[in-house]
Amino acid sequence: MLSDSIEIKNFGPINHSKIENSNFTILMGNNSSGKSFTALLMHALINPLGDKQEDLINEISTLSFDSILKLNNNPDYVNLMDEFTNYSKNQDIENFPFKVPIDKFENIINSTIGNVYNSLIENRLKLIFGVNNIDDLIRFNCDSFEIKFNNILIIKKRNEDIIVKNILNLNNFNKKITNEIKLNNNISFKLTKKDNFYHINIINNDFDDDNEINISNIFKDFFYQISKTFFQCLTIKHSYYIPSARDELIKNKNSTLSQNLRNNYILSYMQKELLSNILDNENKPEKGEFYDLACRMEKDLLDGEIKLKKIESNIEFYYYNEEFNVELPIDLFSSSISETIPLIFYLKYILNKDDTLIIEEPEAHLHPLNQRKLVKYFIEAINNDLKLIITTHSDYICDQVNNHIRLINIPKNKLKEKFNYTPEDILNSNNVNIYNYVSKSLFNFFTEEIEINSTGFVENNFSQVSSDLYDEMNEITDAEEE
Repeated sequence: MLSDSIEIKNFGPINHSKIENSNFTILMGNNSSGKSFTALLMHALINPLGDKQEDLINEISTLSFDSILKLNNNPDYVNLMDEFTNYSKNQDIENFPFKVPIDKFENIINSTIGNVYNSLIENRLKLIFGVNNIDDLIRFNCDSFEIKFNNILIIKKRNEDIIVKNILNLNNFNKKITNEIKLNNNISFKLTKKDNFYHINIINNDFDDDNEINISNIFKDFFYQISKTFFQCLTIKHSYYIPSARDELIKNKNSTLSQNLRNNYILSYMQKELLSNILDNENKPEKGEFYDLACRMEKDLLDGEIKLKKIESNIEFYYYNEEFNVELPIDLFSSSISETIPLIFYLKYILNKDDTLIIEEPEAHLHPLNQRKLVKYFIEAINNDLKLIITTHSDYICDQVNNHIRLINIPKNKLKEKFNYTPEDILNSNNVNIYNYVSKSLFNFFTEEIEINSTGFVENNFSQVSSDLYDEMNEITDAEEE
């Protein structure tokens, strides 16, 4: 599956950022530098349909979404359909294709499918970033932002609607629609890009003599199939987001929800999404593809396991230790346990291969030893086709990632014997990308990609702070001895 790529200009505090997601993407930098902005934006764009996915796909599947695409209100589409109908009456369209200039066809796609996508993106950005006006996401003292995601260009100017371009260039979409598009058992379309035109052929046509109405209906069905394919491409990938400040949210799950319903406590959209995923799946019996890994991880990090128990009408988390046969409510334990619950739960029951998991500060409340252990399980999940994006302020996590990259240089017979690792613990340097957010001035951050090879990587984000701290310690020591 193709990796997601994103280029950001003048969005939030970010002046310019260009990121290519690998199996493992690490975002680091100072506070308020744009790491979470990038992570949230990635989540919004990977899942643009959000909770509307099922309804929209149902409408598309029944080919009854005229009200969504508003084709009959689009003069360019109506003219193209008329041209196609007239051409088909006079030509053998199976052997002599109908030709549409690329610009013309792409403009129709952008003004129909693109308008629906505009609306989806705007709603997702408002929800995820908690704003009422998308203009609030434009960088300070700028007139617009631009986002290029998997070849689709999204432009937002102040006081204007979002504009979407290059819909046809979405990863996989162009490839899918330029294959044969089957409408029914007798009729299919072939869409080919050649020179400066799209060529449209009807294959195995089976029209009667009076075929004008049939052709116009068939063209509309053809366009529906293109639209359906686009929205299906948007549902192929799934991402799940674990925000920061998840400790109290998990510990006080029921009280937090009840307070939120009484408007005494306001949950962010991402907090609601996290709770919703947990509550909607809390009785889910199926084991996910990373269940065994999650069980080993919780045993290693927590020396026990997290279970769910129904108490009256509530579902509560509790901690269970098999050795001592003890179970205790989760709020009697440290923040490290409640911080880890969403990750364990997602790995056990929700995540599948090729899904993307985004975690803000996975090191939160974890001792450095457990941070090192956590990285080991991250690498195992990544090597089994989970896509992972993290934001971090932890030099322990970065140093441990470095070690896993450098394991490639160790003979296999020494991996277990000397380091207690297996080949599955090796992180290929081609499967990780690391970006540092650098400040040029206030609300003016850029990303720098850190070079990585089989010897690891060098970062100055944390090492410079450690060096300064060490120098200060030596100066204090010298001053004490004077």
